[in-house]
Parts: sequence; C-alpha cells; structure tokens
Amino acid sequence: MTAPDLDFEMLVMAAHSVRGVGSATLASLLRGMAIQRVSPADVSCLTAGDLRARFGIPHREASGIAAALRAPRLDLVAMSERLHRAGGSVVTLLDAAYPARLTRWMSPSPPVLYLRGDAALLNSPLIAVANSNGASASAVRATDAAVSQALDAGFTPVTGHNRPEYQQAALVARRRGAPVCYVLDRGLVTVLENRDDTALFHAARIWPSGSRTNDLVLSTCPPLLSGAVGTNRLRDATVMALATAIVAAHVRPGGRMASLLEQAIRSGRPVAWLGEAASKPANLSGPSLTPLDAEDASAVSDWLARTLPGQMATGSLP
Repeated sequence: MTAPDLDFEMLVMAAHSVRGVGSATLASLLRGMAIQRVSPADVSCLTAGDLRARFGIPHREASGIAAALRAPRLDLVAMSERLHRAGGSVVTLLDAAYPARLTRWMSPSPPVLYLRGDAALLNSPLIAVANSNGASASAVRATDAAVSQALDAGFTPVTGHNRPEYQQAALVARRRGAPVCYVLDRGLVTVLENRDDTALFHAARIWPSGSRTNDLVLSTCPPLLSGAVGTNRLRDATVMALATAIVAAHVRPGGRMASLLEQAIRSGRPVAWLGEAASKPANLSGPSLTPLDAEDASAVSDWLARTLPGQMATGSLP
C-alpha cells in the first residue's frame, strides 16, 4: 500500500512544526503557493534553495521546511490523523473562515489556526477580561459581574485555559451553561488528545462529568507543541485581538496586559475600566475607554447595551 500524496493540511502542519518557522515565514509560504498556484505535492519536491527563491523564505527556515516535507509520508499522515482524532481542523489566513478581526487587530496575525468546537463563535461578540496577575478579590468580583451581564447581552467570554486567572471568566459562563472561546498557549493535539467532549478544565460541582460542551478551543501553535518561549504572549495577544469588548479592574503599569489594553484602546474597541480610578495606569486613556462604577450594575449593563449595537452597525463584527 502506497502512502497518500501530501495534502495542504499536512504541508501546513509539517512546515509550522519546524523549529524557527514563525508567522512571517509561514504566511510567505501560504501566500506564495496561492499566488503561484503551486500544489502541496510540488512544494514537497522543492529544495531549500527553491523555497528561498520562490517564496522568499530565509535559509535556515527553508532548509528545515524542505527536510520536514521529505519526511516519510506516513509520518505526516499520522500527525494529520492525530489532529482529526482530537476533533481538530485547520484554518489558514487564505480561508474565508479566517476571522477578520485577527488581521485587523493583531500584527502579525497568526497564519494558521487549529480549532475544535463551534467555530461560529469567531463571528460572534466576544468579551475578554484583561486583569493582570494578582488581582484583588474585589477586582475579580467586578469583572465576574461584568462577564455575567455580558452573557445576558449576547457576548461569549474569550480566555486562556490553564491558570486560575484565565479560567475565572470561563467559570462564570459555565455556571450559566454558556459557551466559552478558549485560546491555548500550546498545541491543540497536546491538550486535547485522548480527551472526551467535556469542558476543557475540571471545575468540581459546576459542570457534570461527561457533559458535552459547545465551546470553541483554538490554538495558534503547532499541533504537537507542548510549550515554548513566547507562546503565552501570543495567546494573550490572540485573546485580545479576538475580543470585541474588554473589561479590566487590575492592570500592572508597564506590564504585558497594559500594553495589550493600550493597543485595544488605540484600535477604538470598547474597554471598560471597573477598578479604582486611582489604580488605572495613566497611559490607559482614549475615547473608547469608559470608567465605570463596578457597584453600579445598571451602568455596566448600559455600557454593554451601547457596545453591542455599535459594533454591529460599524461592521466591527466580521
């Protein structure tokens, strides 16, 4: 029995899994293939020099990709099968299903997404909590209350999955039986392989064992990656770029979350500050930032009500 020809999905995963291949290199390869109408089988026959010449890929990355594509075909088939068994699929920046908000609000935008679950959530209003680590109990209560109200307004939380700070917004949704969009800082197969359809993390007394969920799990990392330097930063940037509204109550000045919030405010996306006025970093300012009294539920509710129709009217929701 002969191994099947290399298909596009296998090529994407093989190239993406090469150490040192980043967003720019992978995007150059994908766009170059589309423009030049080069098939995956043809690419697999190219040398490193050919890849440099045709797609502008740097020497080291070109050598790595050429070697990966010369791997035994059955090895590449096995990687693809593992992704499918985990319930995953591949979306690239060339696909119509690729979320426009990532290209609009993230630079460089991730050229490949690995998804499991309800991909329609990527076209829905998503809300992110942008608290830095170490948020006080009062700050957590304020953002929890805002997320609960956002669920009523039609938003879905978008968050990480593997730390209590990220899980907090998801817990609010899970208590209500609402979906969550999770963004991973490692490979989709690494996290989901051999799991069933239960929620992504265990929360005793909140979600019955064995219940199916309508969540979306998304990764921008190679599917078998167990962890690497910088993937947590990529995850946070992806969460913030997917969010169409953001709430925060505790942000460390000069930290990563403060930087991402600044970018969101500059982009004009609605951000609500629910913390003490004196604790807000001075550089977090702009027309799209709204200070709100966390104790005033109607003020938060009104802000959410204003936010959602405004996004739909201006086309901010792809």
